[in-house]
Amino acid sequence: MPKRDDGSLCSISHTQFGEDRADIITYRSFGGQAILNKYCNLSARNLETRVAFKAGYDSIQRDTNALGDNRDSIYLRTKNFLLPDDPDNFVIVYGANHVTTGKALYSNFSVYGRKALNGVGSVDNTSFPTAEQYLPENPDAKYFYVYKIARQCGANEDCLAIRTGPGATGIPLNQPAFVAFRAYLELQTKVGPEFEELLYDQAIEFSPGRQDPEPIPRPPDLDDDEDEDELSDEEFAAR
Repeated sequence: MPKRDDGSLCSISHTQFGEDRADIITYRSFGGQAILNKYCNLSARNLETRVAFKAGYDSIQRDTNALGDNRDSIYLRTKNFLLPDDPDNFVIVYGANHVTTGKALYSNFSVYGRKALNGVGSVDNTSFPTAEQYLPENPDAKYFYVYKIARQCGANEDCLAIRTGPGATGIPLNQPAFVAFRAYLELQTKVGPEFEELLYDQAIEFSPGRQDPEPIPRPPDLDDDEDEDELSDEEFAAR
């Protein structure tokens, strides 16, 4: 049991209020097939989503610095990726619109440069399109969104353009990036939703298909080892 500064014991309430109101089978089918089918001429890599920043209850139990966490949001992030200036290189982010499903009052995704941890662009739930083009005539389509991240965006395209600069306003072509997801304040609990009750937002990296079997060399800072790629609490919270 955690203690206050004066040494007395304090309790921790752990409030739950149900899961995202979106069908997880539809979610997996939608994410695993419909998007991949649309871009079937390209190579695809799943940018696995995981918890980016643990604080609050986790910090109390591990006796680490919670950095003033007020439990208003959850933080997720993808693996690192490079984003060349090529129309066949882009990232598709998708997931449940946590506001529509009733799990948050506000949610967004943001693109960061991994080296400087500089946020260079963000889209929130008020701009999320529905996934009806991927789930035609499916009543669950209204609960999902799909968005593109690229260097260049076409007209009338749901797309976030990422510049190369100047300075911290962009991410150079040869430097890795990642996507961070946040969901703020569940209405019933007045705090951020629980990780276990949320359908994680996801991302897929697309690139030109290769005819030869040789793997594409990847810079060492794109190593997908979780320990090497993990953001420290101090790193992420400072941004």
